Amino acid sequence: MPPLEAMACGTPVVTANVSSLPEVVGDAAVMVNPANVFDIARGIRDILLDEALRTEMIRRRAVQVKGFRRRYCAEGQREGITDPPNRGFRKTKTERHERDCAICPV
Repeated sequence: MPPLEAMACGTPVVTANVSSLPEVVGDAAVMVNPANVFDIARGIRDILLDEALRTEMIRRRAVQVKGFRRRYCAEGQREGITDPPNRGFRKTKTERHERDCAICPV
């Protein structure tokens, strides 16, 4: 999930208010209507120009990301244990999980 990965690295996020994205980002991102170009522009403008909003989103993201990071890493570890090591896709996915957990520790 790119919004979650961005949040894990400390980047303020502007994301769509559809699908599962509101659940993923919680109140730690600026949500916009993806069908409305003016709403998208407003979200980007707000996150760029409003220092207080940007700081608050960065603060909130730490809380939001923690639960997902643990689950994300745990799933990767579980797959590495339960799947045969020579299955390329699973092994690669597990290695990706381990790499991602090391890149932006939360």
